[in-house]
Amino acid sequence: MKLDYSLKNMTMRAYYTMIDHRDYITENEDWDWNKIMDVLNEKLMPEYKAVVGTHCPDIQHFLSAYDNPPIFVHASDTVNYSELNSGQLFMLEKQDDIDNCITTIYTNDPDIIAEQNLDYYSSDGEPYWEEDYGPV
Repeated sequence: MKLDYSLKNMTMRAYYTMIDHRDYITENEDWDWNKIMDVLNEKLMPEYKAVVGTHCPDIQHFLSAYDNPPIFVHASDTVNYSELNSGQLFMLEKQDDIDNCITTIYTNDPDIIAEQNLDYYSSDGEPYWEEDYGPV
Protein backbone atom coordinates (compact mmCIF):
# COMPACT_ATOMS: atom_id res chain seq x y z
CA MET A 1 0.00 0.00 0.00
CA LYS A 2 1.36 3.41 -0.89
CA LEU A 3 0.33 6.29 1.34
CA ASP A 4 0.53 9.93 0.28
CA TYR A 5 2.42 11.98 2.85
CA SER A 6 2.55 15.34 1.08
CA LEU A 7 0.74 18.38 2.41
CA LYS A 8 -1.08 19.33 -0.79
CA ASN A 9 -4.81 20.09 -0.66
CA MET A 10 -4.69 20.60 3.10
CA THR A 11 -7.23 23.44 3.14
CA MET A 12 -10.11 21.09 2.33
CA ARG A 13 -11.84 18.97 5.02
CA ALA A 14 -11.10 15.35 5.80
CA TYR A 15 -13.59 13.05 7.49
CA TYR A 16 -12.69 9.65 8.86
CA THR A 17 -13.82 6.83 11.05
CA MET A 18 -11.93 4.01 12.74
CA ILE A 19 -12.93 0.56 13.86
CA ASP A 20 -11.42 -2.41 15.63
CA HIS A 21 -11.48 -5.28 13.15
CA ARG A 22 -12.23 -7.78 15.93
CA ASP A 23 -15.69 -6.22 16.27
CA TYR A 24 -16.50 -6.88 12.61
CA ILE A 25 -15.24 -10.40 11.88
CA THR A 26 -15.32 -13.75 13.64
CA GLU A 27 -12.17 -15.57 14.73
CA ASN A 28 -12.03 -17.81 11.64
CA GLU A 29 -13.21 -15.21 9.13
CA ASP A 30 -10.82 -13.44 6.76
CA TRP A 31 -10.77 -9.64 6.63
CA ASP A 32 -12.66 -8.31 3.62
CA TRP A 33 -12.33 -4.56 2.96
CA ASN A 34 -15.31 -4.54 0.57
CA LYS A 35 -17.57 -6.24 3.10
CA ILE A 36 -16.54 -3.91 5.93
CA MET A 37 -17.00 -0.82 3.74
CA ASP A 38 -20.48 -2.06 2.82
CA VAL A 39 -21.32 -2.50 6.51
CA LEU A 40 -19.97 0.97 7.34
CA ASN A 41 -21.85 2.57 4.47
CA GLU A 42 -25.12 1.00 5.63
CA LYS A 43 -24.55 2.82 8.92
CA LEU A 44 -23.13 6.10 7.55
CA MET A 45 -25.27 6.75 4.47
CA PRO A 46 -26.85 9.02 3.40
CA GLU A 47 -24.66 11.59 5.18
CA TYR A 48 -21.22 9.98 4.66
CA LYS A 49 -19.71 7.32 2.43
CA ALA A 50 -16.55 5.31 3.19
CA VAL A 51 -14.34 5.46 0.09
CA VAL A 52 -10.93 4.14 1.12
CA GLY A 53 -9.47 2.29 4.08
CA THR A 54 -6.19 1.08 5.50
CA HIS A 55 -4.65 -0.10 8.74
CA CYS A 56 -3.44 2.90 10.75
CA PRO A 57 -0.63 1.97 13.17
CA ASP A 58 -0.59 5.36 14.94
CA ILE A 59 -3.54 7.75 14.75
CA GLN A 60 -1.44 10.75 15.85
CA HIS A 61 0.76 10.49 12.73
CA PHE A 62 -2.39 10.51 10.61
CA LEU A 63 -4.08 13.39 12.45
CA SER A 64 -1.01 15.61 12.55
CA ALA A 65 -0.39 15.29 8.79
CA TYR A 66 -3.29 17.65 8.04
CA ASP A 67 -3.37 21.44 8.44
CA ASN A 68 -7.03 21.13 9.49
CA PRO A 69 -7.36 18.05 11.70
CA PRO A 70 -9.63 15.39 10.19
CA ILE A 71 -13.10 15.17 11.69
CA PHE A 72 -13.99 11.88 13.35
CA VAL A 73 -17.40 10.44 12.45
CA HIS A 74 -18.90 7.80 14.72
CA ALA A 75 -19.80 4.61 12.87
CA SER A 76 -21.10 2.73 15.91
CA ASP A 77 -23.88 3.42 18.38
CA THR A 78 -22.43 1.00 20.92
CA VAL A 79 -18.62 1.36 20.77
CA ASN A 80 -16.61 4.58 21.00
CA TYR A 81 -13.82 4.10 18.46
CA SER A 82 -12.71 7.74 18.69
CA GLU A 83 -10.16 6.81 21.36
CA LEU A 84 -8.39 4.10 19.31
CA ASN A 85 -4.67 4.71 18.83
CA SER A 86 -4.51 2.24 15.95
CA GLY A 87 -6.94 0.25 13.87
CA GLN A 88 -8.71 0.17 10.55
CA LEU A 89 -9.12 3.73 9.32
CA PHE A 90 -11.60 4.77 6.64
CA MET A 91 -11.73 8.08 4.80
CA LEU A 92 -15.22 9.40 4.24
CA GLU A 93 -16.94 11.64 1.73
CA LYS A 94 -19.50 14.00 3.18
CA GLN A 95 -22.28 13.51 0.66
CA ASP A 96 -23.50 17.11 0.63
CA ASP A 97 -19.94 18.47 0.15
CA ILE A 98 -18.06 15.84 -1.90
CA ASP A 99 -16.01 18.39 -3.86
CA ASN A 100 -14.41 19.73 -0.67
CA CYS A 101 -13.55 16.39 0.93
CA ILE A 102 -10.05 15.02 1.21
CA THR A 103 -10.13 11.25 0.78
CA THR A 104 -6.40 10.64 0.40
CA ILE A 105 -4.79 9.13 3.48
CA TYR A 106 -1.86 11.28 4.60
CA THR A 107 0.70 10.49 7.25
CA ASN A 108 3.88 11.89 8.72
CA ASP A 109 4.92 8.56 10.26
CA PRO A 110 8.66 8.30 9.56
CA ASP A 111 8.54 4.49 9.41
CA ILE A 112 5.78 4.47 6.80
CA ILE A 113 7.47 7.23 4.80
CA ALA A 114 10.78 5.33 4.83
CA GLU A 115 9.00 2.12 3.80
CA GLN A 116 7.23 3.89 0.94
CA ASN A 117 10.52 5.26 -0.34
CA LEU A 118 11.85 1.71 -0.79
CA ASP A 119 11.53 0.04 -4.18
CA TYR A 120 9.37 -3.08 -4.17
CA TYR A 121 9.67 -5.43 -7.12
CA SER A 122 7.92 -8.62 -8.03
CA SER A 123 9.68 -11.63 -9.53
CA ASP A 124 9.00 -10.35 -13.05
CA GLY A 125 10.78 -7.04 -12.35
CA GLU A 126 7.63 -4.91 -12.39
CA PRO A 127 7.07 -2.53 -9.46
CA TYR A 128 4.79 -3.99 -6.85
CA TRP A 129 3.04 -2.29 -3.93
CA GLU A 130 0.83 -4.15 -1.49
CA GLU A 131 -2.47 -2.30 -1.41
CA ASP A 132 -5.40 -2.46 0.92
CA TYR A 133 -8.66 -1.15 -0.47
CA GLY A 134 -8.79 2.00 -2.51
CA PRO A 135 -6.44 4.45 -4.23
CA VAL A 136 -3.97 5.18 -1.46
